[in-house]
Amino acid sequence: MISLIITFLIIQLLKYVYSTGELVSPWTIFTALSIVDILMPAVLRIAFPEFNIYPIWMAKLEAEDLIIAVIFSFFGWVLFSLGYFNGKKVSIVKRYSIVFIPKRALLLLAFCLLFYAIYFIVIFNYHGGVDAYISNSLTNRFVSASDLPPIISFLNVIRPLVLTLIFIIVANLFYFYYKNGEGSVKIFFLPLLGFLMSLTTFFRGTILNYLFGFIALGNNKNNFDSLNSRSNNMKRKNNFKVVFFIVAAFLIVGAVRGFYIEKEAGNDTEISILKEVNKNLSGSALIGLASVIKNYGYSVDYLYGKTIFDMLLMPVPRVIYTSKPDWYGIDDITRGMGWPKSTQSAVSPQGEYYANFGVYGIILMYFLGALFGVCRKFAEKDLMHFSIYAFLILPVTLTTFWMSTTGLINGLKMIPFIFIILKILFRKNAGKV
Repeated sequence: MISLIITFLIIQLLKYVYSTGELVSPWTIFTALSIVDILMPAVLRIAFPEFNIYPIWMAKLEAEDLIIAVIFSFFGWVLFSLGYFNGKKVSIVKRYSIVFIPKRALLLLAFCLLFYAIYFIVIFNYHGGVDAYISNSLTNRFVSASDLPPIISFLNVIRPLVLTLIFIIVANLFYFYYKNGEGSVKIFFLPLLGFLMSLTTFFRGTILNYLFGFIALGNNKNNFDSLNSRSNNMKRKNNFKVVFFIVAAFLIVGAVRGFYIEKEAGNDTEISILKEVNKNLSGSALIGLASVIKNYGYSVDYLYGKTIFDMLLMPVPRVIYTSKPDWYGIDDITRGMGWPKSTQSAVSPQGEYYANFGVYGIILMYFLGALFGVCRKFAEKDLMHFSIYAFLILPVTLTTFWMSTTGLINGLKMIPFIFIILKILFRKNAGKV
Protein backbone atom coordinates (compact mmCIF):
# COMPACT_ATOMS: atom_id res chain seq x y z
CA MET A 1 0.00 0.00 0.00
CA ILE A 2 2.72 2.47 0.95
CA SER A 3 4.60 1.70 -2.27
CA LEU A 4 1.46 2.51 -4.26
CA ILE A 5 1.11 5.85 -2.47
CA ILE A 6 4.77 6.65 -3.18
CA THR A 7 4.30 5.80 -6.86
CA PHE A 8 1.15 7.91 -7.05
CA LEU A 9 2.84 10.95 -5.48
CA ILE A 10 5.90 10.64 -7.71
CA ILE A 11 3.68 10.49 -10.82
CA GLN A 12 1.73 13.56 -9.69
CA LEU A 13 4.97 15.41 -8.97
CA LEU A 14 6.47 14.61 -12.38
CA LYS A 15 3.25 15.50 -14.20
CA TYR A 16 3.12 18.86 -12.45
CA VAL A 17 6.76 19.74 -13.17
CA TYR A 18 6.51 18.69 -16.83
CA SER A 19 3.23 20.53 -17.42
CA THR A 20 4.13 23.77 -15.64
CA GLY A 21 7.94 23.89 -15.77
CA GLU A 22 7.76 24.90 -12.11
CA LEU A 23 10.28 22.78 -10.26
CA VAL A 24 10.05 24.64 -6.96
CA SER A 25 6.73 25.60 -5.39
CA PRO A 26 5.06 25.05 -2.00
CA TRP A 27 3.19 22.08 -3.46
CA THR A 28 6.25 20.39 -5.03
CA ILE A 29 8.25 20.92 -1.83
CA PHE A 30 5.49 19.55 0.39
CA THR A 31 4.96 16.57 -1.91
CA ALA A 32 8.66 15.74 -2.20
CA LEU A 33 9.14 15.95 1.57
CA SER A 34 6.11 13.72 2.12
CA ILE A 35 7.81 11.10 -0.04
CA VAL A 36 11.28 11.45 1.45
CA ASP A 37 10.50 12.03 5.13
CA ILE A 38 7.30 10.07 5.66
CA LEU A 39 6.59 7.44 3.01
CA MET A 40 10.06 6.10 2.18
CA PRO A 41 11.16 5.94 5.85
CA ALA A 42 7.94 4.03 6.63
CA VAL A 43 8.83 1.40 4.04
CA LEU A 44 12.38 1.09 5.36
CA ARG A 45 11.33 0.87 9.01
CA ILE A 46 8.64 -1.73 8.34
CA ALA A 47 10.61 -3.85 5.88
CA PHE A 48 13.99 -3.68 7.65
CA PRO A 49 13.81 -3.83 11.46
CA GLU A 50 17.42 -2.61 11.75
CA PHE A 51 16.22 0.78 10.48
CA ASN A 52 13.45 0.98 13.07
CA ILE A 53 15.57 2.39 15.91
CA TYR A 54 14.76 5.25 18.29
CA PRO A 55 16.41 7.54 20.83
CA ILE A 56 16.40 6.29 24.41
CA TRP A 57 13.81 8.89 25.43
CA MET A 58 11.29 7.87 22.75
CA ALA A 59 8.91 4.92 22.91
CA LYS A 60 9.36 2.44 20.06
CA LEU A 61 6.74 2.55 17.31
CA GLU A 62 5.33 -0.62 15.82
CA ALA A 63 4.52 -1.23 12.15
CA GLU A 64 0.84 -0.57 12.87
CA ASP A 65 1.68 2.87 14.30
CA LEU A 66 3.68 3.77 11.20
CA ILE A 67 0.96 2.59 8.81
CA ILE A 68 -1.68 4.68 10.61
CA ALA A 69 0.64 7.71 10.38
CA VAL A 70 1.15 7.13 6.65
CA ILE A 71 -2.61 6.96 6.01
CA PHE A 72 -3.23 10.10 8.06
CA SER A 73 -0.40 11.97 6.31
CA PHE A 74 -1.69 10.94 2.87
CA PHE A 75 -5.18 12.30 3.59
CA GLY A 76 -3.48 15.44 4.87
CA TRP A 77 -1.53 15.71 1.61
CA VAL A 78 -4.75 15.34 -0.41
CA LEU A 79 -6.43 18.15 1.52
CA PHE A 80 -3.29 20.33 1.31
CA SER A 81 -3.25 19.80 -2.47
CA LEU A 82 -6.93 20.67 -2.85
CA GLY A 83 -6.46 23.82 -0.78
CA TYR A 84 -3.31 24.82 -2.66
CA PHE A 85 -4.74 24.55 -6.16
CA ASN A 86 -8.00 26.24 -5.13
CA GLY A 87 -5.99 28.99 -3.45
CA LYS A 88 -4.16 29.61 -6.72
CA LYS A 89 -7.48 30.37 -8.40
CA VAL A 90 -8.23 33.48 -6.35
CA SER A 91 -8.39 36.81 -8.11
CA ILE A 92 -5.51 39.18 -7.39
CA VAL A 93 -5.17 42.91 -7.71
CA LYS A 94 -4.00 44.32 -11.00
CA ARG A 95 -0.46 43.38 -11.93
CA TYR A 96 2.02 46.23 -12.04
CA SER A 97 4.75 46.88 -14.54
CA ILE A 98 7.79 47.50 -12.37
CA VAL A 99 11.47 48.04 -12.96
CA PHE A 100 14.36 46.58 -11.00
CA ILE A 101 17.01 49.21 -10.24
CA PRO A 102 20.46 47.55 -10.27
CA LYS A 103 22.43 50.58 -9.05
CA ARG A 104 20.38 50.75 -5.86
CA ALA A 105 20.62 46.98 -5.51
CA LEU A 106 24.42 47.09 -5.69
CA LEU A 107 24.52 49.83 -3.08
CA LEU A 108 22.23 47.89 -0.73
CA LEU A 109 24.30 44.75 -1.33
CA ALA A 110 27.41 46.66 -0.27
CA PHE A 111 25.69 47.70 2.98
CA CYS A 112 24.61 44.12 3.62
CA LEU A 113 28.14 42.82 3.09
CA LEU A 114 29.46 45.57 5.38
CA PHE A 115 27.07 44.34 8.07
CA TYR A 116 28.43 40.82 7.63
CA ALA A 117 32.01 42.09 7.90
CA ILE A 118 31.16 43.79 11.21
CA TYR A 119 29.29 40.69 12.36
CA PHE A 120 32.24 38.39 11.73
CA ILE A 121 34.71 40.75 13.39
CA VAL A 122 32.55 40.78 16.53
CA ILE A 123 31.79 37.05 16.49
CA PHE A 124 35.39 35.99 15.79
CA ASN A 125 36.59 38.17 18.63
CA TYR A 126 33.99 36.69 20.99
CA HIS A 127 34.91 33.10 20.17
CA GLY A 128 38.65 33.74 20.10
CA GLY A 129 39.34 33.23 16.41
CA VAL A 130 37.98 31.75 13.19
CA ASP A 131 38.75 28.12 14.09
CA ALA A 132 37.04 28.41 17.46
CA TYR A 133 34.00 30.04 15.86
CA ILE A 134 33.68 27.28 13.24
CA SER A 135 34.13 24.57 15.86
CA ASN A 136 31.51 26.09 18.15
CA SER A 137 29.09 26.68 15.26
CA LEU A 138 29.30 23.03 14.23
CA THR A 139 29.04 21.47 17.66
CA ASN A 140 26.76 23.94 19.48
CA ARG A 141 24.40 25.34 16.86
CA PHE A 142 21.31 25.79 19.03
CA VAL A 143 22.47 28.38 21.56
CA SER A 144 19.92 30.37 23.54
CA ALA A 145 20.11 34.14 23.03
CA SER A 146 20.24 34.55 26.81
CA ASP A 147 23.63 32.80 26.83
CA LEU A 148 25.20 35.37 24.48
CA PRO A 149 26.36 38.98 24.99
CA PRO A 150 23.65 41.54 24.09
CA ILE A 151 25.54 42.86 21.04
CA ILE A 152 25.83 39.37 19.53
CA SER A 153 22.21 38.57 20.32
CA PHE A 154 21.22 41.81 18.57
CA LEU A 155 23.34 41.03 15.51
CA ASN A 156 21.93 37.50 15.38
CA VAL A 157 18.40 38.93 15.25
CA ILE A 158 19.26 41.14 12.26
CA ARG A 159 21.44 38.58 10.48
CA PRO A 160 18.64 36.44 8.91
CA LEU A 161 17.01 39.55 7.47
CA VAL A 162 20.30 40.76 5.97
CA LEU A 163 21.06 37.31 4.56
CA THR A 164 17.64 37.13 2.93
CA LEU A 165 18.23 40.55 1.35
CA ILE A 166 21.56 39.34 0.00
CA PHE A 167 19.86 36.32 -1.59
CA ILE A 168 17.15 38.49 -3.18
CA ILE A 169 19.61 41.09 -4.48
CA VAL A 170 22.08 38.54 -5.85
CA ALA A 171 19.37 36.59 -7.70
CA ASN A 172 17.72 39.67 -9.20
CA LEU A 173 21.06 41.13 -10.29
CA PHE A 174 22.03 37.82 -11.88
CA TYR A 175 18.84 37.57 -13.93
CA PHE A 176 19.00 41.26 -14.83
CA TYR A 177 22.52 40.90 -16.19
CA TYR A 178 21.68 37.57 -17.84
CA LYS A 179 18.66 39.07 -19.54
CA ASN A 180 20.68 41.95 -20.93
CA GLY A 181 23.79 39.90 -21.75
CA GLU A 182 25.98 41.98 -19.47
CA GLY A 183 29.22 40.91 -17.81
CA SER A 184 30.11 37.23 -17.80
CA VAL A 185 32.16 37.82 -14.63
CA LYS A 186 29.10 39.23 -12.84
CA ILE A 187 26.96 36.33 -14.04
CA PHE A 188 29.49 33.86 -12.60
CA PHE A 189 30.32 35.71 -9.39
CA LEU A 190 26.83 36.64 -8.18
CA PRO A 191 25.38 33.10 -7.76
CA LEU A 192 28.66 32.00 -6.18
CA LEU A 193 28.50 34.87 -3.69
CA GLY A 194 24.98 33.89 -2.68
CA PHE A 195 25.97 30.24 -2.27
CA LEU A 196 29.00 31.09 -0.15
CA MET A 197 26.88 33.35 2.06
CA SER A 198 24.40 30.51 2.53
CA LEU A 199 27.21 28.37 3.96
CA THR A 200 27.97 30.88 6.73
CA THR A 201 25.03 29.74 8.88
CA PHE A 202 26.20 26.09 8.97
CA PHE A 203 22.59 25.08 8.38
CA ARG A 204 21.82 23.11 5.24
CA GLY A 205 18.32 24.56 5.25
CA THR A 206 19.84 27.94 4.43
CA ILE A 207 21.45 26.45 1.32
CA LEU A 208 18.08 25.04 0.24
CA ASN A 209 16.43 28.42 0.89
CA TYR A 210 18.92 30.12 -1.42
CA LEU A 211 18.84 27.51 -4.19
CA PHE A 212 15.05 27.14 -4.17
CA GLY A 213 14.57 30.91 -4.30
CA PHE A 214 17.14 31.31 -7.05
CA ILE A 215 15.50 28.60 -9.18
CA ALA A 216 11.98 29.90 -8.58
CA LEU A 217 12.93 33.44 -9.57
CA GLY A 218 14.49 32.13 -12.78
CA ASN A 219 11.40 30.08 -13.60
CA ASN A 220 9.23 33.12 -12.99
CA LYS A 221 11.19 35.27 -15.41
CA ASN A 222 11.07 32.55 -18.06
CA ASN A 223 7.34 31.95 -17.66
CA PHE A 224 6.04 35.49 -17.24
CA ASP A 225 8.58 38.13 -18.25
CA SER A 226 9.54 36.67 -21.64
CA LEU A 227 13.28 37.04 -21.48
CA ASN A 228 15.05 37.20 -24.82
CA SER A 229 16.08 34.07 -26.71
CA ARG A 230 18.99 33.47 -24.30
CA SER A 231 16.38 32.10 -21.88
CA ASN A 232 15.91 29.11 -24.18
CA ASN A 233 19.11 27.73 -22.70
CA MET A 234 17.17 27.13 -19.47
CA LYS A 235 15.18 24.10 -20.59
CA ARG A 236 12.79 22.24 -18.39
CA LYS A 237 14.94 19.13 -18.74
CA ASN A 238 17.67 20.99 -16.84
CA ASN A 239 15.40 20.91 -13.81
CA PHE A 240 16.57 17.39 -13.07
CA LYS A 241 20.21 18.44 -13.23
CA VAL A 242 19.34 21.13 -10.71
CA VAL A 243 17.63 18.55 -8.47
CA PHE A 244 20.75 16.39 -8.61
CA PHE A 245 22.95 19.36 -7.65
CA ILE A 246 20.69 20.31 -4.73
CA VAL A 247 20.56 16.76 -3.37
CA ALA A 248 24.33 16.34 -3.80
CA ALA A 249 25.08 19.67 -2.09
CA PHE A 250 22.69 18.82 0.75
CA LEU A 251 24.30 15.42 1.38
CA ILE A 252 27.91 16.55 0.95
CA VAL A 253 27.55 19.53 3.29
CA GLY A 254 25.77 17.32 5.81
CA ALA A 255 28.46 14.63 5.61
CA VAL A 256 31.28 17.14 6.05
CA ARG A 257 29.49 18.84 8.93
CA GLY A 258 28.83 15.47 10.58
CA PHE A 259 32.50 14.55 10.20
CA TYR A 260 33.69 17.70 11.97
CA ILE A 261 31.09 17.32 14.71
CA GLU A 262 32.31 13.79 15.42
CA LYS A 263 35.93 14.91 15.16
CA GLU A 264 35.38 17.72 17.68
CA ALA A 265 33.78 15.19 20.01
CA GLY A 266 36.96 13.11 19.84
CA ASN A 267 35.43 10.25 17.85
CA ASP A 268 37.29 8.40 15.13
CA THR A 269 35.20 8.85 11.99
CA GLU A 270 35.27 9.59 8.28
CA ILE A 271 33.20 11.50 5.76
CA SER A 272 30.39 9.16 4.71
CA ILE A 273 27.70 10.04 2.16
CA LEU A 274 26.00 6.69 2.83
CA LYS A 275 25.69 7.48 6.53
CA GLU A 276 24.20 10.86 5.63
CA VAL A 277 21.66 9.22 3.30
CA ASN A 278 20.61 6.83 6.06
CA LYS A 279 20.27 9.72 8.51
CA ASN A 280 18.07 11.70 6.12
CA LEU A 281 15.81 8.71 5.52
CA SER A 282 15.18 8.20 9.22
CA GLY A 283 11.82 9.97 8.85
CA SER A 284 11.69 12.65 11.52
CA ALA A 285 8.25 13.81 10.38
CA LEU A 286 7.00 10.21 10.26
CA ILE A 287 8.21 9.48 13.80
CA GLY A 288 6.77 12.72 15.15
CA LEU A 289 3.37 12.17 13.51
CA ALA A 290 3.14 8.50 14.52
CA SER A 291 4.09 9.33 18.12
CA VAL A 292 1.47 12.09 18.30
CA ILE A 293 -1.29 9.79 17.00
CA LYS A 294 -0.22 7.06 19.43
CA ASN A 295 -0.20 9.36 22.48
CA TYR A 296 -2.68 12.19 22.06
CA GLY A 297 -6.23 11.32 22.98
CA TYR A 298 -4.95 8.38 25.01
CA SER A 299 -2.14 9.07 27.48
CA VAL A 300 -2.05 12.80 26.66
CA ASP A 301 -5.01 15.20 26.43
CA TYR A 302 -5.71 17.12 23.24
CA LEU A 303 -4.48 20.72 23.22
CA TYR A 304 -7.58 22.22 21.55
CA GLY A 305 -5.78 24.87 19.52
CA LYS A 306 -3.28 26.01 22.17
CA THR A 307 -0.16 25.56 20.03
CA ILE A 308 -1.75 27.43 17.11
CA PHE A 309 -3.15 30.35 19.11
CA ASP A 310 0.09 30.73 21.08
CA MET A 311 2.10 31.02 17.88
CA LEU A 312 -0.32 33.54 16.37
CA LEU A 313 0.30 35.69 19.46
CA MET A 314 4.06 35.13 19.31
CA PRO A 315 4.87 38.51 17.66
CA VAL A 316 3.12 40.38 20.51
CA PRO A 317 5.82 41.77 22.89
CA ARG A 318 5.96 40.28 26.37
CA VAL A 319 5.44 43.80 27.80
CA ILE A 320 1.92 43.76 26.31
CA TYR A 321 1.27 40.02 26.51
CA THR A 322 2.36 39.64 30.15
CA SER A 323 1.22 36.02 30.44
CA LYS A 324 3.20 34.96 27.38
CA PRO A 325 4.62 31.49 28.12
CA ASP A 326 8.36 30.82 28.16
CA TRP A 327 7.94 28.02 25.65
CA TYR A 328 5.07 27.28 23.30
CA GLY A 329 4.22 25.99 19.84
CA ILE A 330 5.30 22.45 19.01
CA ASP A 331 7.31 22.36 22.25
CA ASP A 332 3.96 21.90 23.99
CA ILE A 333 3.35 18.83 21.84
CA THR A 334 6.74 17.16 22.27
CA ARG A 335 7.07 17.93 25.97
CA GLY A 336 3.56 16.61 26.47
CA MET A 337 4.85 13.23 25.28
CA GLY A 338 7.78 13.44 27.69
CA TRP A 339 10.40 14.31 25.08
CA PRO A 340 13.30 16.51 26.26
CA LYS A 341 13.19 20.22 25.50
CA SER A 342 16.42 20.07 23.48
CA THR A 343 15.17 17.65 20.82
CA GLN A 344 14.11 20.20 18.15
CA SER A 345 11.77 17.41 17.05
CA ALA A 346 9.52 17.54 14.00
CA VAL A 347 5.81 16.82 14.33
CA SER A 348 4.52 17.86 10.85
CA PRO A 349 1.34 19.93 10.32
CA GLN A 350 -0.76 16.76 10.40
CA GLY A 351 0.81 15.94 13.78
CA GLU A 352 0.13 19.37 15.25
CA TYR A 353 -3.46 19.40 14.04
CA TYR A 354 -4.04 15.91 15.44
CA ALA A 355 -2.49 16.85 18.80
CA ASN A 356 -4.92 19.75 19.02
CA PHE A 357 -8.16 18.40 17.57
CA GLY A 358 -7.73 14.68 16.98
CA VAL A 359 -8.78 13.16 13.67
CA TYR A 360 -10.90 16.22 12.84
CA GLY A 361 -7.79 18.38 12.84
CA ILE A 362 -6.87 17.00 9.43
CA ILE A 363 -9.39 19.44 7.92
CA LEU A 364 -6.97 22.27 8.69
CA MET A 365 -4.59 20.88 6.06
CA TYR A 366 -6.94 22.28 3.41
CA PHE A 367 -6.65 25.79 4.81
CA LEU A 368 -2.87 25.46 5.11
CA GLY A 369 -2.67 24.50 1.44
CA ALA A 370 -5.01 27.37 0.53
CA LEU A 371 -2.74 29.83 2.35
CA PHE A 372 0.27 28.76 0.31
CA GLY A 373 -1.82 28.72 -2.88
CA VAL A 374 -2.92 32.32 -2.32
CA CYS A 375 0.70 33.32 -1.65
CA ARG A 376 1.73 31.67 -4.92
CA LYS A 377 -0.99 33.50 -6.82
CA PHE A 378 -0.22 36.84 -5.20
CA ALA A 379 3.42 36.44 -6.21
CA GLU A 380 2.36 36.95 -9.82
CA LYS A 381 1.53 40.59 -9.09
CA ASP A 382 5.05 41.77 -9.91
CA LEU A 383 8.73 40.88 -9.58
CA MET A 384 9.05 42.40 -6.11
CA HIS A 385 6.25 40.25 -4.74
CA PHE A 386 7.65 37.21 -6.51
CA SER A 387 11.04 37.86 -4.89
CA ILE A 388 9.37 37.81 -1.46
CA TYR A 389 7.59 34.60 -2.41
CA ALA A 390 10.77 32.96 -3.70
CA PHE A 391 13.01 33.77 -0.75
CA LEU A 392 10.54 33.87 2.15
CA ILE A 393 7.42 31.84 1.34
CA LEU A 394 9.25 28.89 -0.21
CA PRO A 395 11.63 28.55 2.77
CA VAL A 396 8.62 28.73 5.08
CA THR A 397 7.22 25.66 3.31
CA LEU A 398 10.25 23.70 4.47
CA THR A 399 9.99 24.76 8.11
CA THR A 400 6.21 24.36 8.11
CA PHE A 401 6.48 20.77 6.91
CA TRP A 402 8.47 19.84 10.00
CA MET A 403 7.57 22.49 12.60
CA SER A 404 4.02 23.34 11.47
CA THR A 405 2.61 26.63 12.86
CA THR A 406 5.82 27.29 14.79
CA GLY A 407 7.84 27.20 11.58
CA LEU A 408 5.19 29.10 9.64
CA ILE A 409 4.94 32.09 11.98
CA ASN A 410 8.68 32.30 12.64
CA GLY A 411 9.31 32.31 8.89
CA LEU A 412 6.71 34.94 8.04
CA LYS A 413 7.65 37.54 10.64
CA MET A 414 10.37 39.07 8.41
CA ILE A 415 8.04 39.81 5.50
CA PRO A 416 6.95 43.35 6.54
CA PHE A 417 10.56 44.48 6.96
CA ILE A 418 11.71 42.89 3.70
CA PHE A 419 8.73 44.40 1.86
CA ILE A 420 9.57 47.92 3.04
CA ILE A 421 13.25 47.60 2.12
CA LEU A 422 12.53 46.13 -1.32
CA LYS A 423 10.51 49.24 -2.19
CA ILE A 424 13.93 50.85 -2.65
CA LEU A 425 14.96 48.36 -5.35
CA PHE A 426 11.83 48.44 -7.53
CA ARG A 427 9.72 51.18 -9.04
CA LYS A 428 6.51 51.17 -11.05
CA ASN A 429 6.40 51.78 -14.80
CA ALA A 430 9.19 51.22 -17.26
CA GLY A 431 11.80 53.93 -17.53
CA LYS A 432 15.47 54.58 -17.77
CA VAL A 433 17.36 52.91 -14.93
